[in-house]
Amino acid sequence: MTKLLILFFGVAISLNAQNTNIFSGIIERNAFNLTEKKLIKILPPVTNILRRTVFLTGINSINNVKRVSLVIRGNGDDKFISLTNLQANSGIRVESIGSTNVLASVFGVHKLLSLKEDSLPTTITKMPSKVVLQADSKKLMQRSDKKRRDDERGKRGK
Repeated sequence: MTKLLILFFGVAISLNAQNTNIFSGIIERNAFNLTEKKLIKILPPVTNILRRTVFLTGINSINNVKRVSLVIRGNGDDKFISLTNLQANSGIRVESIGSTNVLASVFGVHKLLSLKEDSLPTTITKMPSKVVLQADSKKLMQRSDKKRRDDERGKRGK
């Protein structure tokens, strides 16, 4: 019996000596991404971050002269400009004006701006609470006037 026990421990020790790291299977298959280096996010070029965007807000005609209304948005401020055909301002040159689109050179790049795709994004907000407050205050005033009138009538009746 003791020989069998010694033989068992000898085999266990020899197996353990070959594989000293009991977690080597986990490390090899990298189940928890422990050994892989994390990727460092690379920022886009500064010109892309600080690039101003151009939005088409309208095309109109006054005295048979077509005009394009544009918004240049960038760096926290908006610049509103209106240009006619072959006119340039703020890095934008209008080449031709259609009924719903404009061919323009925007900061040196030719672009076709359309009202459908390049219009100024709209925001949907809740109704202002002042309207509700004014209506509520009018109701309160009407109630207080009615109560005051009732109180006055009650005093007169006594």
